[in-house]
Amino acid sequence: MRRMAGNFLIGVSIICLAATVLWIGSGLADMPEELSEKNRTMLAVGLLLAGVFIVLEVAMFLCGRYLRRSGPDLPAKETVQSRPVRPLPLMIYLVVSLGIGLLASFGGKILPSSKALALLIGQPHVLAQLIFGGLLQIKLSGGTMTKVLTVAANLLYFPILFYPVYCISTMDRAVEVVRYKQMKILLAIFIGVHILMAMVMAMLIRA
Repeated sequence: MRRMAGNFLIGVSIICLAATVLWIGSGLADMPEELSEKNRTMLAVGLLLAGVFIVLEVAMFLCGRYLRRSGPDLPAKETVQSRPVRPLPLMIYLVVSLGIGLLASFGGKILPSSKALALLIGQPHVLAQLIFGGLLQIKLSGGTMTKVLTVAANLLYFPILFYPVYCISTMDRAVEVVRYKQMKILLAIFIGVHILMAMVMAMLIRA
């Protein structure tokens, strides 16, 4: 089952990567020869968004590859016995990640508006707009459904973002060498996506 899921993720990531490359090519082909200031800004935003998609597709490919390699065919010496979950690190991880998600969802009602804060925690809203409004063609008009999707995106995004940090801080690095390297790579990918989306938001705010 894990190998099937891995094959599926690898196939989807390759298809999405090809679609992203075609989207970049078609966008560049439609650009006029004389670029105005607005066109330059939109070109930079589009390239940054393409970078976000490519990084996410690479992460999907790596996850699929990991699932394929972690199937039942692995030798017994490469498996790691499960350790009991320590409640304190798990509680800190959940409280911090879900707290930031709630702050991103409802912080505008209790805190003064801040562009710096928006660039730090506003990425889930942009990602939800890209996925639902762009890929799935679901109109987010600002009603109740939009609020529900935004809150759900915030509550999912930050636990996923901080999951590698939680794993790295609780694992035995001397024993789980391979998993430690995988979590470091995953953390670097997540941070890269977060920074790229912050740059996109900054450019959209200035435009």
